[in-house]
Amino acid sequence: MPVLGITKNKDMKKFTRSYNTYIYSGQIFDLYHGGLKPCIFDIETTGLSAHRGNKIILTACLIPDSKGVTITQFLAENPYEEDRVIMATMNFLKDESVDYLITYNGASFDIPFMKQRLATKNLPYVLNMYEFDLYNFIRSNTGLKSQIGSLSQKNVERHFGISSNRKDVISGRESVKLFAEYAINQDSVIEKIILTHNREDVLQLCHLFNIIGRNNFGAVLGEGDNGCGGFNGAGIHDVNMAPIVSNHRLDAALAQTGAGLPSAGGELTARPRLAAGCLTVAGRQLRAPHKLSDNTDFAINADFFPETASSISAEFIKENCSYQIRVPLEKHENSQFLDIKKMLLDAESSGDNTQIKCAHLLKDSDNLINDYLLLVNEGSELNREINLLSILISTQLYRAINPNKSHY
Repeated sequence: MPVLGITKNKDMKKFTRSYNTYIYSGQIFDLYHGGLKPCIFDIETTGLSAHRGNKIILTACLIPDSKGVTITQFLAENPYEEDRVIMATMNFLKDESVDYLITYNGASFDIPFMKQRLATKNLPYVLNMYEFDLYNFIRSNTGLKSQIGSLSQKNVERHFGISSNRKDVISGRESVKLFAEYAINQDSVIEKIILTHNREDVLQLCHLFNIIGRNNFGAVLGEGDNGCGGFNGAGIHDVNMAPIVSNHRLDAALAQTGAGLPSAGGELTARPRLAAGCLTVAGRQLRAPHKLSDNTDFAINADFFPETASSISAEFIKENCSYQIRVPLEKHENSQFLDIKKMLLDAESSGDNTQIKCAHLLKDSDNLINDYLLLVNEGSELNREINLLSILISTQLYRAINPNKSHY
């Protein structure tokens, strides 16, 4: 049974519920995201466009804790409390040390809407953090749409057999209409309906993520069964079931979808690309939620020029929070590789968790031969090695250029 809590003050309402489940994303996803704290995130608004004066009236944040997961919701009792809902949500994400957000279509709706409302209301916060959009991943990498039609969250839930878990009976459109009525009379029945709809969206997304993650996304990538085995009705993973070993398809999909991979402990995104005998790593400079008054200079300007001992070059641009790194590779016939001996030594002595983790994983790779890391073998790209090397190089350069940068 969930544990329920409610707090009401003169500003707004806050609700919390705890559940005996957890966020399980699979062995390969954890290879890149492990050690970072996730938050499954969803908002409710008075309309679809933030540019037309529509407001955020309810947020839900599902985060892991020692006993499972806890959902925290912030509810406006009328549209004029939007400021307080947004500020409470941003403070919550920061206070809980959230490193990245998991959403369903959040890259197109929830995150841009939040950013636009922050800017419109001139609130002293920045939402500039890594995000993983499950909808975007499914749409970009799978043929599920051709099988089931709509990729709406509820339809995908039906496909994986968990739609019966839902307790809410309304749509997002109906939620908008109900809030308009709630803003007038604060009816407790309407309040419960709205909260349930919002809460069930993040809880069901947690279950969906668990199901898809259990066999390294094989349920949507077409490798393995439909993902329902190994779970009980609440979507809890059977820890006695060994994860399915995947090929490099998921490694490639994670790196090339959306923002790409998290790097430097979530302070960068990284999207690697091999072309013309060179590894290029491009991405964004990020920062966890914070108030602008804390420190506005979370992005940096810097150039890294090739030296005699290294042919790596890099550019970090503060204006658009971007960066790009170029690493020339050695080539023999249809294979490409790089001497990473010094990188590994530097990483192991760095004291930086991201560098140490990548170094250990690369040293265990069968494609590391006499300190040379194979990135292309007989014409085939080795996506895991490419990804880990990209994270390692981007983290090392970022720390070298900005050694006082702390992880939030």
